[in-house]
Amino acid sequence: MTRRTFLWSLAATVAVAAALITWVGDGGGTFRLSDIPNGETGAAPSGRGFPKSFTDYHGFELTLGKPPARIASQALATDSLLFAAVPPERIVAVSMYATEPQYSNIVEIVRRYNIPSIRDAEYAIRLDPDLLLISNISRADFTDLVRQGGIPTYSMSTVFSSLDEISAGLRTIGELTGEPEAAATAIAELEAAIEAAVSKRPAATQHSPPRVLALSGFSYSSGKGSLFEDIVEVLGAINVGSEQGLGAWGKVGSEQIAGWNPDWIVSGTGGAERSDVLRKLLADPAIATTTAGRKAQVLVVEDHYYLTMSQHVVHLVNAIAEALYGAK
Repeated sequence: MTRRTFLWSLAATVAVAAALITWVGDGGGTFRLSDIPNGETGAAPSGRGFPKSFTDYHGFELTLGKPPARIASQALATDSLLFAAVPPERIVAVSMYATEPQYSNIVEIVRRYNIPSIRDAEYAIRLDPDLLLISNISRADFTDLVRQGGIPTYSMSTVFSSLDEISAGLRTIGELTGEPEAAATAIAELEAAIEAAVSKRPAATQHSPPRVLALSGFSYSSGKGSLFEDIVEVLGAINVGSEQGLGAWGKVGSEQIAGWNPDWIVSGTGGAERSDVLRKLLADPAIATTTAGRKAQVLVVEDHYYLTMSQHVVHLVNAIAEALYGAK
């Protein structure tokens, strides 16, 4: 049996279980073979340093004989990292969230190049990419099915706890795709933007750093081990959630918020208008008693920046720096 025949046979089997392996965020719709791009893709790099072997997040070993010309991604974080290092012509599929403006920073380029989304394992198998990037928290049945279909698959962490981990993710993308120089450029740009944000901090605040609380949906915050913690600390401030012993993600109550008395509160929008969220936060009785509430020191950031796990986090870094220290 040829590889192509096997792929189609396995895809038919997968279709029976499609309801079990559809991803959260799938907008639904009928699968059509015409959805799969069959035109020319951007040329892969020369192949210097290949073949290469990689060990992914879960210890799975992957060997690539040459740089992949057709690359697919199943997670929003890997979508964004890919576009930082790889020409869009080589990206043949992205995650279901890539075209959702609330969460995605790559909506325009995905639409411009008419790049389809991976709905399920059947679609990924039919697409037959040279490399499929998946999240370390992808469902095991999806991962098993695409690997059984012979799809070169690499699992990587998509929940970063530091800015350095985002740089490491970009570096990994560069090595996998044969684009280490492009990835290095993206890393340099990320680090330069962070350095510029850090430079906004006045020397006078070093002895009295502002205390900042992340607040999502009025009842969740980010503490120790979160990307938010790293951002705040890099900017020379104190993450209140970490200060109070909160884990990377945890629930907080009104009394806690009032008792912790943050100087600043930073919130996402939760899909609402920024002005509406700001108004509701400032009107909240618990927040009104805090320094943040009394001085209206509340920053609301669009979710696609507030929640991102990619190089686009520089927008959140800069927004917090400007709120705390002013533009420079």
